[in-house]
Amino acid sequence: MTPLSLSYPDRIPSVVPAGKVLAHNNVALGSRNGMRGLRFWVTDTDPRYEVCPCDWAPELPEHYMLRVG
Repeated sequence: MTPLSLSYPDRIPSVVPAGKVLAHNNVALGSRNGMRGLRFWVTDTDPRYEVCPCDWAPELPEHYMLRVG
């Protein structure tokens, strides 16, 4: 398994670079990293991530979560 490049922005980015995805963990969502346990990151596109159906970050066309199972 290839290691992924991760960065943890302070706020939801307005644009996600090509070849990258914005993903978050499974906790109460907020707008800043660390808020109520939220962690979100920008990482390489990878099949381990799937489009997340929640309403977090509506300003972006899509965001991702780790695939379960």
